[in-house]
Amino acid sequence: MTQELWSAVMGNNPSVHQDGDSLPVDNVDLVECMEFIHRLDSISGHNFYIPTYPQWLYTGYLGKQFPSDSHAPDVAWHRDNAGNVTHSVKQKAPNSLGVYDMLGNVAEWTISGSDPLFIVAGGSYESEKDRCNDKFREFDHCNVKTSSIGLRLVLNPDGSKK
Repeated sequence: MTQELWSAVMGNNPSVHQDGDSLPVDNVDLVECMEFIHRLDSISGHNFYIPTYPQWLYTGYLGKQFPSDSHAPDVAWHRDNAGNVTHSVKQKAPNSLGVYDMLGNVAEWTISGSDPLFIVAGGSYESEKDRCNDKFREFDHCNVKTSSIGLRLVLNPDGSKK
């Protein structure tokens, strides 16, 4: 999810790293992400959502992103190769489904958890490379904002809300 799209929908850019529109949005809490999706749905006429943790895992496994290649330099931005900053999206190889940036760069909110704690998955540019995988996840409060957490959008193709 890029800063360009967030800014177009929300009218602001909350990201800590603001060196380009193609960088992933960061420093957003889950409450803001849900507001973003509500506005995007209204503007676009489509229905987007944030994946559950099982959906996030399924996309990684079905796309053969985990576990053998999760540490490869061509898959994830992590502490050893990111230079302590986020990088433009789609700079690393996609998985076999064509999904980019499942691991590293920014960790991603999921809507799995128990309010107010939700699962954040995938690791980030700040993570050790062995934490940019399917097994490492954190539980964060829905109001947490950091430069290492962003979001992934999923388009519901049949138009119904999930």
